[in-house]
Amino acid sequence: MVRAVRNHHDPDLYIQDDLSALLAMSDILTVQLGIGVGVDGFRYRINPELPSRLELDQAAIHQCMIEGYREYQNAQDILGLINK
Repeated sequence: MVRAVRNHHDPDLYIQDDLSALLAMSDILTVQLGIGVGVDGFRYRINPELPSRLELDQAAIHQCMIEGYREYQNAQDILGLINK
């Protein structure tokens, strides 16, 4: 777990194990959706081996983004209800 957190922003390291690759892909997709984007938001260098490391094709990546954004919106709705 510690290694994955440490490696997930380094394209040369995050493809070395599955957990780091999964965390990196999750982070990259989240940023591409504009969630939690900071100053360095769109400056990620993506290792081209990442999708194949996770056995993801373009369609699967798009589906992950759609479902991830839907769940993000659901969480926002729930948190909005709590804060009212």
